[in-house]
Amino acid sequence: MTVTYTSPAIILMVSRFTLAAQYGLALHVHKGKSRPGLITMCATHLIAGLIYLGITFRFTNSTNSRVFVTWYIVGIFETLIIFGISYRFDDLGFKGNALPERMKMTTLLILGEGVIVVAEHVSTIVKNVNSWSKFTPFPTW
Repeated sequence: MTVTYTSPAIILMVSRFTLAAQYGLALHVHKGKSRPGLITMCATHLIAGLIYLGITFRFTNSTNSRVFVTWYIVGIFETLIIFGISYRFDDLGFKGNALPERMKMTTLLILGEGVIVVAEHVSTIVKNVNSWSKFTPFPTW
């Protein structure tokens, strides 16, 4: 159980430290009115990363451990703070930015991954003609 939960905790920690570094760089470059918002975002991700680092060492082999609930609590607070900052500061909000284009690109990436999986299955079938049977798995999207 320890490895099962510590790996995601470490991944969450590294991602939050990376976000804090990115917002710190944006804070260094940006000199506008949204500077307090960037400071708050940077601090939020830094604190969340430290909390995730702390929980990494709290997981035990016991099945009664409920430390993973902290992931949800921290995630909810992070989301509320980031949405609050985005609502308060126009420069950091969702209006007038490239969010729809980013969502379209994400959709294309997901579809591209599906095409790659289908191509791998087709390649396997072409290489070995006997591999096609009623038990051949179809991609599940």
